[in-house]
Amino acid sequence: MPLLLSKKEYELLQKKKKVAKGPSVRASKKIEQEFRRQIAGLYQEYLFPATQRLKQMVKDGIPLAQIGDYVEQVMRDAEYQYTFAAYDIVDQWRAGLDEETRWKLNDALKQTLGVNTSVIFDDPVVMESMRFATRETLKHITDIPAQHLGQISQAVLDNFTGKGLPEGRSLEQQIQHIHKMSQKRAKLIARDQTSKTTGTLNQVRQQAIGIDEYIWRTARDGRVVGKLIVTGK
Repeated sequence: MPLLLSKKEYELLQKKKKVAKGPSVRASKKIEQEFRRQIAGLYQEYLFPATQRLKQMVKDGIPLAQIGDYVEQVMRDAEYQYTFAAYDIVDQWRAGLDEETRWKLNDALKQTLGVNTSVIFDDPVVMESMRFATRETLKHITDIPAQHLGQISQAVLDNFTGKGLPEGRSLEQQIQHIHKMSQKRAKLIARDQTSKTTGTLNQVRQQAIGIDEYIWRTARDGRVVGKLIVTGK
């Protein structure tokens, strides 16, 4: 038990003998939607123009070697510009998520346990867990250019070597399909990472104040959320 709670609050927490189920704490839709919008904006700014250019190059019959050179150029640009912008987006999202879930969880725990737990939220373990979780989020976002352009490159190569494309699509249709799938990826990343990181924050924060178990349950909306169980010592 960290020594950040007052003696009175600590004693009150230790007196809890009954099992208490706290409400699940989630980030607001606003945070998720803004995160999704920003990730989609990255794609729109850095990859959409390249996708359109590649479609035109294919239509114009540009040699495979030139198309390959162009893909490599876009990848080099994305490695710096896209990744740098992604860092800023993830930092903003992390700060907003941290602030919102912090006060929501504190309110929920005050009602459940009868103690003010906000003082515990800057525990080093909590902060390190947040940094680790957002590193994973950043990786998902920064992997998009390589995945997107890699799939397009493979489609171009398959087409030039006479290999059939999925579902009988033409090369231009396949590029358009890859474009749509990459756009959908932004929505999935925003939803899944916001939900997952919120769950991680809830877990480590609750464990930091001595909650014995943290049980995951499935909510009716299909998302996995955490519910705490507190047992007395």
